[in-house]
Amino acid sequence: MGDILPGTYVLVHQATQQALDLSRSSGQLIGYERNGSKQQTWTVESGEEPDTYTIRSAGEVGQETQYIGSQIPLPFPVYESDAVRNTFWKATPVGPDTYKFENDLDKRVLSLYGTENEKPITLDFDPQRPQGWVLYPAEN
Repeated sequence: MGDILPGTYVLVHQATQQALDLSRSSGQLIGYERNGSKQQTWTVESGEEPDTYTIRSAGEVGQETQYIGSQIPLPFPVYESDAVRNTFWKATPVGPDTYKFENDLDKRVLSLYGTENEKPITLDFDPQRPQGWVLYPAEN
């Protein structure tokens, strides 16, 4: 445990095993069955403050990079040209290769909620709801 090494990962919600997915059809962040697609591949890089990180889409050819930002009540994709303070996340270890991501600006936690096939990604203060995200190195 400790600092996250900058790199490309698939982020999987620990409790539900749903991968963080950038839906190309809706442009929303969802939890979806892990399938190895580019929409589920994220680059995690160090932020401006200690223990803060940015999470950005690994991207596809011809598409602008998108960061995960916070806008209550939902996290949302932010184009690189619009990236501001709300795209920095504090990572707190909660297990091996598992982290809770709290927005550095509004202190909301990246979470997954719902029972649908495509679970919405939310921002949440509820300490009872499982919040851990496991970082799996992305396959090339």
